Amino acid sequence: MNTLNRLRDLVRARSKVRQLRILVCHHPIRYPLPTPLLGMVLDDQESTCRFLDRGTDGARPLIHLILSGHTHFLSPGILTFPESFAGADQPPLGRHQCQITVGSLSQVDPDGVRGDFPQQCQIVRFYYDKGERNLLWIQRLLAVRTAGRGASAGASIGEFKVHPDSNRSICFEL
Repeated sequence: MNTLNRLRDLVRARSKVRQLRILVCHHPIRYPLPTPLLGMVLDDQESTCRFLDRGTDGARPLIHLILSGHTHFLSPGILTFPESFAGADQPPLGRHQCQITVGSLSQVDPDGVRGDFPQQCQIVRFYYDKGERNLLWIQRLLAVRTAGRGASAGASIGEFKVHPDSNRSICFEL
């Protein structure tokens, strides 16, 4: 809890009420489903999520967006990216929180788990709508390389290209 208390104190000292707060970490705070059987899940995941949702000085939550890796799969998936934080529904995270995970998807995929796109990475963009300055949009794009065939099966070839079905945005109201 010492680390979380220090994080809360840093946020209190440096942020404003109407500000998006992002936590970037290697391991997910909320491990996405399916949860692995062995020790890759944070021991106190539920209490950590509640702490990050509690907020500071009336600004709820303490952390809005968590960007993490480690999982070796996308969460939310390509077609399930929520349109708003309220629609993220990632318990035990709060209603106004969302976590985006990716993991080491740019490594070779010898088992073919990722189908035609064994090497993947995400591009995350943040932008304001000029017409509505109280809204912040977070766009996620999935960049992929196609799999080789024959002797190069499981390896990736060519340039990274944005997957056409991955252009998803989530809206955050400041």
